[in-house]
Order: sequence, then C-alpha cells, then structure tokens
Amino acid sequence: SRKHNATKKKNANGEEVAEDTYGEEYEKKRKANYQVDRLYLEKVAAFVDKVIAEKKVKDGALMLLSGAHLAFLKQDFNKARQYLAVLKLEKNVKPNMRVQAELTDVLCDLYEKPQISEATEQKIVDFEMVLQKAKKDIVDFETFRQQIYLFIGKKFIEQEKIAKGCLLTMRSERFTDFVGAYGHENGYHRLYSLAMPADFDEALRIMTAPKTNFERLLADEKRPYVTEEGYYDDKTQQWVEVKKPRQWDVNKIKDYKASYYVRHDQIDSALAVFKTIPRSFWQSEPYRSMLNCNPFFVDVEHPHAPTFADSTRYDKATFLTQMLKLKKSAEKTPSVSAREFYLLGNAYYNMTWKGNFWLMSDIYWGTSQEYSDYFKDETFINSYFGLERAKKQYELCLKNTKDEKLAALCHFMIGICNKAKTEYRFYLNNNRWADPAPEPPVAVN
Repeated sequence: SRKHNATKKKNANGEEVAEDTYGEEYEKKRKANYQVDRLYLEKVAAFVDKVIAEKKVKDGALMLLSGAHLAFLKQDFNKARQYLAVLKLEKNVKPNMRVQAELTDVLCDLYEKPQISEATEQKIVDFEMVLQKAKKDIVDFETFRQQIYLFIGKKFIEQEKIAKGCLLTMRSERFTDFVGAYGHENGYHRLYSLAMPADFDEALRIMTAPKTNFERLLADEKRPYVTEEGYYDDKTQQWVEVKKPRQWDVNKIKDYKASYYVRHDQIDSALAVFKTIPRSFWQSEPYRSMLNCNPFFVDVEHPHAPTFADSTRYDKATFLTQMLKLKKSAEKTPSVSAREFYLLGNAYYNMTWKGNFWLMSDIYWGTSQEYSDYFKDETFINSYFGLERAKKQYELCLKNTKDEKLAALCHFMIGICNKAKTEYRFYLNNNRWADPAPEPPVAVN
C-alpha cells in the first residue's frame, strides 16, 4: 500500500506532515532489479556461448540465434553479427528463425550506429522479403509485422529522418496514441505534426520518384484503411468516417506542407503550394463539408454555424488568393485600407479554433481550448487560441478608419480577441471542469 511509503517531516509552520516516498522507493527497486537482471543475462549468455562452442546440440541454428539475441541485449554487436554470419551458412533453418535473424541484424544497426545508413535501409528491405516468405510460419503475422515497422519507424524519427520514419509507421495500424477523444494516431498525423517543409518535400519525392529499394518499399504500401478524416452528415445527423486507400495521398501531403506555412503566417509560400493541388481535391471530404462557409464573415455567437454569408465560398487556394489581394489593396489604397484590414481580421479570426475556417490551421478540432494535439509553438498557439493575429488586423482597421460604426465594430472584435486570450491563458493553469468551476478574470479592452 502506498500509505506505508510515507515518512514524517515538518512544514514551514512546524507541523508534521506525511511525505510520500513511493516514487523514490520505486526507482531504487527498479535499479536494483535491473542489476539482478543484468547479472542473470550475463550468466545465460555465457552458458549459451559455451554450448555454441561445444557444437554438441542438434539444433545449432537455434543456439546461434539465441546467442546473437543475447549478445544484442548485452550490446555486444560484433559477437551478435558473428553468430548471425555463421547462422546464414546453416542449412534447413526454419523460416521463422530466418526472420528473427534478419531482424536481429537490423536491430544491431539501429542501436549501434549514430545514423541510419543506406546499408541499414537495405537490411530492412531484406528483412521484409524474408518475412513475406515466412508468412505462414509467423504466429499473428500482421500484428508482428506492424509492431516491428512501428518500432523501426520511430527509430528513424528519433534520428530526425522524419519523412522515412513516418512513411514506415504508416505500415502499422497499432495503437500508439489518441488524436482528440476518439481518433487513433497514424503515419499521417506523425508527418503532419513533426515535418518541416524539407521533410514534406522528401516524403513527396519518395512517393512519386523513389530512388532506392528501401524508398520503393516505403512507396508501395497499398492496403485499405480508415483515415482520420470524416464529416458530419446533416441528413442522418451522424459522423461519417471516410475510407481511403492506405497508400499516401500526394495532395494531402501538399496540404499539410501548405498548412505549415499558414501556421507561420507565410501566406505567399502557402498559396504557392495550394496552387499545385487540383481544385477537385477540395470537393472531397472533409474539405467539402468543413470549408462550406464564408471565411471573411464572422458570427461570434455561432462561429461554426451556417450563415446567410455562406453563399460565397472558398477553397484553401482561393481563400489565400483573396487574402493577398486584400493585403495589397490595404497597402496601396488608403481609402479602402480600413475595410480591407477588417476583412483580414475576420479571415485570421476564422482560421483559429473559434472560426469557421479552422481547417486552414489544423487537421483536428477538439473541445479543449487550452492546447493543440500537435503543436507547442507559442506564436501559433497564441494566434490559434488567443486570436493575436486577428486582433492585430482589427487594430490596424481601427487606426485607419474614420467611420464610427466600423470603429465601434473594431473595438467589439478587439474585446472578443482579448477575452479569448485571457480565458485561454487562465485555463492553461485552471481546470474548467472542476466543481465549482473556476471563473476567468474579466478581459481588459
């Protein structure tokens, strides 16, 4: 019981209070158990080494495989490879043992070398070929295969080989984490959250023009699966999951790359990427449903609900095209700059968590206003939840207008932005679902 792991100490008032030492004791036991296991590993490995050297057992292949694996656990990679080299010369080795031998060789590379080389990538291809030949001999083959590629893919990601690592993890449907309340993380999510523009470019190149056997392996994965996308069907009043082929969607990766630029407010760069995506792409889900609105109109009381202004619609490319026109107009034509700044404020507002065009900034909309499932960048978070970029445009409108009604509207929207940021900051440190619920401070406008 945890209550037995408490000691007494005095607080600042001189009162004795219980101090929980459960964590410290657990760590001590963990280290002690590790040392015991390590000593046992040494004994077992020494025994197997002796048996291999005597060459008296009938199943010499099994002992060689065991010796290689134990040497790998000891991080004696040279000995592991020596045993594997002898094993490859053995005749009549069982298919599942060949698989384990190839896998151990790959693991030695992944753990020994500071960077994954092309030689290691080729070993992964060799492993896949041996694995497919032994399909009937592997218990729960699909689970085994998926877990291995999930693990190896994450090793690539650890070495900042983001594109290849994410493409590898796409070969697995094993659960690793939730996206929002119900969605399961997959390779798309990992690429979206980790990649820089150069990583997206590498992923696109591998998908369209692979150069090596390993890259062809990454590009050839084609099996049906259910993506993270979906849409709400107004007729049935149900959420509909959209089934798409498991192979990577080039246009989706381009959308993710452009979204990176949107989050960093690099509108020109984002638009350049969006222009390479065919217009028909925006007619597929979830884009058709989620972008079915006017992003230059704001209804602060019902920001995600249909409005009379939605007769004018945009896709991501036409939206940014219009944004750039407004920016240029505001710079060159002072007589209309206030109006343009106000519309730009609405555009930036609608690209936030509160807006109707949030899909420009993120691929998932959750009920929490405190954090993104993917990003920790403070500049983006302050804009997405704290509406900073929208506020800046409304302030520019207020500075440039002589129209009292427009000025009043700007004051109102600036107040909305201040309130959003105040609440966002408050709930970072206070649980909104506590009983009684905490009250955020009043925003100063």
